Amino acid sequence: MRKLKFYPFLLCTLSALVTFANLANASQTLPTIEDTIVLRDWITVGPFSVGSREGWIDHLLDKGGEAKIQPREGMTHPSTMAPEGVVRWKRVQGDEDWVHLDYEGVNWKALQEPWGWSGLTNEGYAYTEYVSPERRRVLILPDRIRHFYLNGRLYYGDGYGHHYFTVPAILEKGVNRILVKVRGYEETKFSFKLLPAQAPLMLNTEDITSPTLIRGQPYQGWIGIPLLNTTERRITDARITLENQPYLKTQKVAVPFLPPLSALKLALPLETSPDWEGRIIE
Repeated sequence: MRKLKFYPFLLCTLSALVTFANLANASQTLPTIEDTIVLRDWITVGPFSVGSREGWIDHLLDKGGEAKIQPREGMTHPSTMAPEGVVRWKRVQGDEDWVHLDYEGVNWKALQEPWGWSGLTNEGYAYTEYVSPERRRVLILPDRIRHFYLNGRLYYGDGYGHHYFTVPAILEKGVNRILVKVRGYEETKFSFKLLPAQAPLMLNTEDITSPTLIRGQPYQGWIGIPLLNTTERRITDARITLENQPYLKTQKVAVPFLPPLSALKLALPLETSPDWEGRIIE
């Protein structure tokens, strides 16, 4: 029997229809950015020791803490991993994809010899500001970021860097403060991009949990569809319809309550036609 991957884009582009019964005033939705924005100019600091299981330490409490700090180049913090017990914020220029946290003067071998891999585990921070001409909806792509703060508000990132985890957020008019927290072994890197929020309610087609279909065997099970509410309003009356196709049976599923600026992976029933043999998928 030959296994066939059920390509997510086939489901979303050919047979998924999202209706918004409660978004009649879509014209009141905030605008979004026109194109992807890559933030390259940062100041960074680190490393800070976290051992193996201490990922929620706020290493910046001496200067107000992660949510409130407004760092500047040259500002210092205590760190047991630094040669002199002090680390300083320094300016870093990122490229199209990554921002690298280069820690100068750290004796990684000396840290690893007594403690093993946990001696190398560390966290660092990066800070930047972005000026927006008006309030705008965005999707944030936080690759290899444990969590981040936008204007003091905490958001979770994608520490594993899968490159499909997006976070709905709002850019305020004027200066927007961004602090990211990254974790790794020795020196680390991260990516932070602002993406257009193309619609009030969106499907994240990069994060669909799809089944594996086997030729000659009808499928009856589930598929996971990630939904993003990119607005500041609750969505309470939306539904997803999987339209009738030669290989799919029609399914209609009500979307549960979605809070503002939230994400939910919705489980949808999926059933192929009894005579389907996989000819549509190559």
